Amino acid sequence: MCRKTLNVRLNEKSSNMVDKLRRDVSEAPAVCTTADIWSCMRRSYLGVTAHWINDDLTRQSAALACCRLKGSHTFDIVADSLITVHNNYGLDHRSISFTVTDNGANMVKAFAEYQEPETSVDGSSDLSDSDDDDDESVSVEFSDMSVVAADVDVILSDSDKSLESSFLPKHMRCASHTLNLVASTDFNKLVADESNGCKRLIRSAFAKCSQLWNNVSRSTKSSDSAVEILGISLRTPGETRWNSTFDAVKRLLSSLVFVRN
Repeated sequence: MCRKTLNVRLNEKSSNMVDKLRRDVSEAPAVCTTADIWSCMRRSYLGVTAHWINDDLTRQSAALACCRLKGSHTFDIVADSLITVHNNYGLDHRSISFTVTDNGANMVKAFAEYQEPETSVDGSSDLSDSDDDDDESVSVEFSDMSVVAADVDVILSDSDKSLESSFLPKHMRCASHTLNLVASTDFNKLVADESNGCKRLIRSAFAKCSQLWNNVSRSTKSSDSAVEILGISLRTPGETRWNSTFDAVKRLLSSLVFVRN
């Protein structure tokens, strides 16, 4: 297969997949999306997924986008990128129940600034009473209401089409990410408090553990030696998941019990 043929077939499959996803999400009674931004090799990417439940109560998920995000990750750029992805699949702020993101300040501000304005039940706006009674003369001009109504309908239809795709759905912060902040950021604040007397002890213990984890992760020779001495391989904690630190400490403590026995 030549490169030209492969490109044609990939484009056809991509178009068919997008059309199928548009049909599936349009038929779903409720759709939830997720969004996240990350960097890799000095490039930023925006990932968007969709989740819904079919009539037979089966869960469905699909990846809507994994696109480059150029420039600063400001709230307006994030909002425009999310709106573009949603519009590509026929979704808007009314057809999406919630969009789940992390607790990043740019994400939170994007959804706060790009929410649809709330209106009253009867659609009226709160306007202050004008002092028309104080005017000495008021000029009244009569027009053909059929012509005015037709012009208003055209203006409203065009404005509704543009406004439908200019807002973001309701925002929901990821519970897992929130718990991660509680177990990491809040824990570090607790450790930094000198009044509880555990700051020096915890930092000393984790400094020794970090030195061991760094040696094992950076050197294959150290990793093999750790397996020979401890009987199991050690896990290295990561910054994005608090339970990785818990699992790494638990694995290290269990290996120490093995060595003592």
